[in-house]
Amino acid sequence: GKNEFIGQLSPGFEADLVLLDLNEALPLQGRFTPRDLSPDQILSALIYRGNPSAVLNSFVRGRPLRS
Repeated sequence: GKNEFIGQLSPGFEADLVLLDLNEALPLQGRFTPRDLSPDQILSALIYRGNPSAVLNSFVRGRPLRS
């Protein structure tokens, strides 16, 4: 059915994804690296400091919107 190609990040499956530049969301112009931060701190930075300039590409049904 309709849902047989969703639910996994695997070849042949469809996915809507956003590729982000974490440095755009980190404080102090990226003076911190992902290695300096916990997963919770990274997620918090993306939620509260994320902005359109952090978006490198978007994928709809597995296909990039920018080439």
